[in-house]
Amino acid sequence: MKSLATYVFIISSIISFAQTTSIPDSNFESELINLGLDSGTPDGMVLTASIDTVTSLNVELSGISDLTGIEGFTALIALNCAANSLTSLDISQNLNLKELYCQANSISNIDLSNNIWLEQVNIGGCSLSVIDVSQNDSIRTLDVYGNNLNTIDISNLTKLSFLRCSYNSLNNLDISQNNLLDTLYCEGNNLNALDLSNNPLLINLYCSSNNLNALDVTNLTLVQSITCYDNNIGTLDLSNAPLLNALFCWINNLNSLDVSNNPNLVYLVCSSNNISSLDLSNNPLLETLKFNTNQLTTIDLTHNPSLEMLECFENNLTSLDVSQNPLVWVVKCNDNNLSCLNVSNGNNNNMFHGGFDCTGNPSLSCIEVDNSNYASANWFNIDMTASFSNDCANACSSDGSTNGFDSDEFELELYPNPSADGHFYIESDKDISSITIHTLDGRLLSEKQSVNGLNTEVILAEIGIFLIKVSGDNWSKQYKVIVD
Repeated sequence: MKSLATYVFIISSIISFAQTTSIPDSNFESELINLGLDSGTPDGMVLTASIDTVTSLNVELSGISDLTGIEGFTALIALNCAANSLTSLDISQNLNLKELYCQANSISNIDLSNNIWLEQVNIGGCSLSVIDVSQNDSIRTLDVYGNNLNTIDISNLTKLSFLRCSYNSLNNLDISQNNLLDTLYCEGNNLNALDLSNNPLLINLYCSSNNLNALDVTNLTLVQSITCYDNNIGTLDLSNAPLLNALFCWINNLNSLDVSNNPNLVYLVCSSNNISSLDLSNNPLLETLKFNTNQLTTIDLTHNPSLEMLECFENNLTSLDVSQNPLVWVVKCNDNNLSCLNVSNGNNNNMFHGGFDCTGNPSLSCIEVDNSNYASANWFNIDMTASFSNDCANACSSDGSTNGFDSDEFELELYPNPSADGHFYIESDKDISSITIHTLDGRLLSEKQSVNGLNTEVILAEIGIFLIKVSGDNWSKQYKVIVD
């Protein structure tokens, strides 16, 4: 009897060890071979014992059209089968699954009812017309972008922090029960309204290309990014969003925009609205500013030393001065009413041809630049009636002063500029009474009174761009200087 029992045990062990799982898709099996879960050449099967303890499987971009055999991965926690040719996916036997990435396939239906531990789900870019997550209240991240969904019920997903349902056909989106949500992508749908009153933790909001007539973000005190372009929004109250870093609200119906309570703003794009004024005095971190196709007649950029890109074409601007913005390398101010333009900011060498355009300003005759020869050789998007100059001596000129200095009456020269060692020499035909030096953001570096002479020397110990103001009796002139 003992020998028979031993024999039966051995036979049973052999049978158990030799049990196989069918893998009809050769590309799927080839990937299992590459991962060391199978061997030899594809033969349509794999030893079950080789796969039933696997907890993570990545077979994305493998040309797989049939994932039959995945049921043998009973211990699987994470599955990535994205970017294949799947039309269906059966994960009903993968009861331990927490992460599912099957985006960029052609899956038209998926049953998640047995996968109650799912936390991260990405089924974007498929062909779903419905999705049922009623049994999946552990989901924290849900991505279903680019499907054919008309509705989606996520009321039971109280742990949800990330939702992307962009580019579907949603008419309504109820996120009132998802008060842990910090990121929402719902752009490219048919939403007429979006209630965010129960989502105080929202940090990133993307709701562009819908039919929104209003957007109330007053409850979003933590929001850092708002992308709401291509809607019909008439007002936008940002007064409770001090952390806002990026605002993209072009193509709406905004008549005004107040960003005075948004000191952390870095990116502002509000083109194609009806805005007539824009106060940027409390936005010192601003790097990108685009307010094309609005109704502005003036803009003050002296409080924006970090500005790099400026687009303001198709407004009613009469003057524009970026001389206080040393990092600017893109200026597109075409089709305004400019009669005064100063782009002498010490950074013209980095402003490529396509980055400068002031055409469509027939009243503009003089454009102040760092070096007129360089600008003439490299910038061509100007009107025939305009030309470049190092000193236009007009209302927005930085080198020619309107405070009593007349170059026909006496000579005043500062050199060298730029300076490699910070030494600048000033020569004048008239007595100099004072010299002040400021940084571009207005900080006073030094002040020299009672110079009482025609010639003097100024020494700067810092590297950068500075403003030197030379004054005498009833006259003054300001220079922008560079220490490199």
